[in-house]
Amino acid sequence: MDTATPRHRRRRATPHVRRRHDAIRRDESRPRCVGRPEAVGRRAVRFQGRIPDPSSGGRRGVGAGSLPAGSGHRPDCRSGRDDVGLGGRRVYRRRKVTSRHRRSTRRNDPERRLHTDNRLEEAMTMAGPLDGIVVADMTHIFAGPSCTMYLGDLGADVIKIENLNGDRYRRAGGAGHAVGGDPFNFMGVNRNKRSLSVDMRSAKGMELVMRLVKRADVFINNFRPRTVEAMGMTYEQLAELNPRLVYCSISGFGHEGPYKDWPGQDLQAQAMAGLVSLTGFRGDPRGSVPAGASVGDAVTGILATLGIVSALYARYETGRGQRVDTSLLAGIMALHPDYMGMALGTGWEVPKAGPGNSLSPPPYGVWTAKDGKELAISGIASGNPNAWDDFCERIGMPELTQDSRFNTGEQRAVNREELRQVLGPAMLKRNRDEWVTELQKGAHWVCPVKSVLEIANDEHLVENDMIAEIDDPLRGPIRQLNTPFKLSETPPSVRYPVPSFAEHSREIAEWLGYSSSEVSELIEDGVMKQRAE
Repeated sequence: MDTATPRHRRRRATPHVRRRHDAIRRDESRPRCVGRPEAVGRRAVRFQGRIPDPSSGGRRGVGAGSLPAGSGHRPDCRSGRDDVGLGGRRVYRRRKVTSRHRRSTRRNDPERRLHTDNRLEEAMTMAGPLDGIVVADMTHIFAGPSCTMYLGDLGADVIKIENLNGDRYRRAGGAGHAVGGDPFNFMGVNRNKRSLSVDMRSAKGMELVMRLVKRADVFINNFRPRTVEAMGMTYEQLAELNPRLVYCSISGFGHEGPYKDWPGQDLQAQAMAGLVSLTGFRGDPRGSVPAGASVGDAVTGILATLGIVSALYARYETGRGQRVDTSLLAGIMALHPDYMGMALGTGWEVPKAGPGNSLSPPPYGVWTAKDGKELAISGIASGNPNAWDDFCERIGMPELTQDSRFNTGEQRAVNREELRQVLGPAMLKRNRDEWVTELQKGAHWVCPVKSVLEIANDEHLVENDMIAEIDDPLRGPIRQLNTPFKLSETPPSVRYPVPSFAEHSREIAEWLGYSSSEVSELIEDGVMKQRAE
């Protein structure tokens, strides 16, 4: 390596470059990576090739990502550095460089390309893009657990911290229970995790959790701000213990303002975020209705995942963690930024959507067919100037094209309620699937309204790898919704089934440095629980 080249020119590269991929795989002279089966609780990697001596002055990363005692370390076979971070990956310590200098040196640098190629080779050995990241998961119910499930799908070692009674969602009713007692809705957001049951109200229990925080790359909770303060687990307090910690907090309504200590629950957040005001029919005495699913929990879990991954990427450059903050309120408002923009820009109230959209006129909306089934029309043939004429012809009402109330899009918007009253009886003349076939012939955007059970058993999901088939040794074969995105080089995967309550308490405590006798004492004293084998 050209040692005269400044270090900052040799180490910066984006993780998405795909240069010289095939050449790397064919080059047998380069150092290769092999797995370390003896590493506890995660997949570690060692390099064959030039191994630097740690005693020769190489520095080791502080805090997050340290490997378990006795499992060795991850030396950097390229540069002789021994800085470890990002769950066992290299940490490159940056000197200050001006933005103009950075831009001028990054491109077309052969050393930068070499560094990128080496990172690609290492990525090929990963169990996932977050392989080696340790997540201390102190969340419960839905939003937080769905976030940490995605992190687990991406390869992170997620340790689910539960109190001595377990996550309340384990006791949810109405969704059916698998073998072992856990309900299926709980299982839908808790795969790829290990379960640690500990009494955090006791000093010994809190000491154990703090040991985990020191070793973790990510800490996440979904408690109210005052609860976190009472526990002594604010971002400032934990960042002092572990400066590289990415700290994620999911609240109901944010950490400031008059609502900050309100309970965070999906229906409450839907109501406060304006979503409930959009659903239902105008003038209907039955009033508003919420979304039928926990959309706030679901989208907030996704946003938290995005924030955490972004903070981990930034930590790769800066060497420091940061706080990631989101809320159910923010998540639900992110579902209708168009309406929020309208309200902020015009001061107008957004009307109820009815069976369609608050602003789009019929035929946009959901319609009932002759057989009682429903279909959704979200637009008439895009780009076709005669689309309205074609639609009217296909539903057997060509006279509507001559009706001055409906012959332009503007008029249909003004007279939307009258048009809905006209179209409703027409859609009752044929069965749902007949309408779908007929309207799709005209390139109109239409599809059947499927029930959850119908879509869950649709072969289309299997063809697109949207269903995960899990061989659970306790519960037998389990089918779940798969990770909702795919990666071609480092794909998400289901590595562990949903953990039983307190299934991994002993192994996690021993990984944190407790002896077997100390763990037994913690269990006997009621500080921890361990599932009976």
